[in-house]
Amino acid sequence: MEIFYTKFEDKLDHKKLIAYIRTLPLSMRKDIFKFKMPLDIQGHLFGKILLKKIFENYYNTENILNQLEYNKYGRPYISNSTINFSISHSEQFSAVAVSNGFPIGIDIEKMKEISFCDFKTLFTESEWNVILTSANPLKTFYVYWTKKESTAKADGRGLSIPLNEILIEDAISILNKKRWHLFEINLEPDYMIHIASEQQELINIHRFTF
Repeated sequence: MEIFYTKFEDKLDHKKLIAYIRTLPLSMRKDIFKFKMPLDIQGHLFGKILLKKIFENYYNTENILNQLEYNKYGRPYISNSTINFSISHSEQFSAVAVSNGFPIGIDIEKMKEISFCDFKTLFTESEWNVILTSANPLKTFYVYWTKKESTAKADGRGLSIPLNEILIEDAISILNKKRWHLFEINLEPDYMIHIASEQQELINIHRFTF
């Protein structure tokens, strides 16, 4: 498994932003501006550019963005290819997880102070008790959240799956009796990142700078 990530500025200069957007296919440019917050725009943008660079540099494939197709849940994929990938972004980070021959999912979240009690219904009773009784409930909440969301993305249905149907048992998640391997990735202390994978493989991490 290969993990690629990039960290970008809080707010890009408008000219730089437009220059980066012009590197995308026309069909993708409109999608960028469906997002309203600057960091969401940049996260979506750099996720796609990162995917493009990965395939150019590691798989000798040009114009990968023009080859993307989407399943009915909106997950991108490449038809007739054994390469699987998953994209995630949060605040100043965009990341792409790539595997060959088996499904993979990644979720990255900035650990911001939130009223996480509003999300109680997304967890089982035992998971919620672990969160509330842990030494750092906020961090534990993000551990469970990223484990569940990365699993949902690896499954291919994303957040159309009720997260309380995904059961977490340490480094394993279970969805519809299928077991997924979970891996934590540490980039910065205030970000939580998990990978869900069908197979237990070594992970290589690469940073891209644009």
